[in-house]
Amino acid sequence: MNRKKSVLMFIILLVCMIATGVSLYLKLGLNHTDQMVDGNLDITQTTEDSQTENQQSYDNRTIACLFYNEKDFIKSIRLKQNYEGLDDTVVGIIPHHLVASDMIAGFISGIANDTIETVVIIGPKHVKYNSKIVTSDVNWSTAFGTMEVDKDNINNLLSLSNINANNNSEIMEADHAISSLIPYINKYMPQVKVIPILLGGNVTLEEIDILSDFLTEISKDNTMLVLGSIDFSHYLRSNEAIAKDVETQDLIKGKDYRRLKDLGDDHIDSPETLITLMKYIEKMNYEDLEFVDNSSSLEKIGLPENSEVFKDGLTTYMIYKSRQK
Repeated sequence: MNRKKSVLMFIILLVCMIATGVSLYLKLGLNHTDQMVDGNLDITQTTEDSQTENQQSYDNRTIACLFYNEKDFIKSIRLKQNYEGLDDTVVGIIPHHLVASDMIAGFISGIANDTIETVVIIGPKHVKYNSKIVTSDVNWSTAFGTMEVDKDNINNLLSLSNINANNNSEIMEADHAISSLIPYINKYMPQVKVIPILLGGNVTLEEIDILSDFLTEISKDNTMLVLGSIDFSHYLRSNEAIAKDVETQDLIKGKDYRRLKDLGDDHIDSPETLITLMKYIEKMNYEDLEFVDNSSSLEKIGLPENSEVFKDGLTTYMIYKSRQK
């Protein structure tokens, strides 16, 4: 009889343990709802508890440059474009698509000097997330050491109630708009601190105006370089892409902010970044954006346009600079 009771108690205990394990598994699964949607990381359903846990994990480390490849980086340095007259640049537009890494390396090496204290990098938010504006106060880790962020001014940005920027290192690490450029900045300007900013396509002209005011204000206290990380025409054939780039260039010359804001990926991947830079240039009384160079993934890859790699069209790149008057 005692033996039967012991067996029964054992079975009851085993069932309880299994039930507890299943419950814990389901709870953990439901609290981590990260998904891939349309090829982009979608974390819009992440719970507040999960966000807090993720942020705490980043507080104790640096952000990794996930898109860095040592072999490709060294090649880009060796083949970098030789741009002249960049040493007095205060605002620049460069690609983030690493197919154009020779252009990135050429521009950043050309503007590098020891007087720059802060580099603001603004680019499109590719990762699906419900905040319009994302930044991060976590330092970056590169092959050249640690790239420090300007924590004070990032906190000032986060404190602006009328644009509601979000501090999220997970998004910053997953998105290539900033990460692609960090190793080049750390190599050529290791003394600077960076302010990374990702802008969603739903950022309004009013919010852009506030952000450009913020950049104008913080530039008073240090020597600052502002970079727009932008790729231009996407998903078109070469003749169509060239025509779209000409249209974009004309709108830049005309400072037609409302028409620029309405442009889609067939023209530019972040009109919000472009307009922020143009408004900042106006408020700082810098020279208008000056065209430096352009190219495309077709030229960089060097394969025929009917190749499989271009089945979804190509991407175009343009470099601009602005200087003090």
